Amino acid sequence: MEELIKALEAHGMAFVEFIMDYPDRVLFTATVDERPALVTYNKEDHWVLSKGEAQMFWDVEFKLEGIVIN
Repeated sequence: MEELIKALEAHGMAFVEFIMDYPDRVLFTATVDERPALVTYNKEDHWVLSKGEAQMFWDVEFKLEGIVIN
């Protein structure tokens, strides 16, 4: 999990905190573009998505390759 947090921080997310590990995704809170957001990492396709508190839809942030979460 530490490797995933470091990868998110390397892509500009700040104050990344782990919330929950589901079979298909991992949830975090973080600061994205200087605003609080919920961040999800999809284990199957490796996409990272974020959603601010006033947003209706998820923003596609980036794809992480080479991260393996058990």
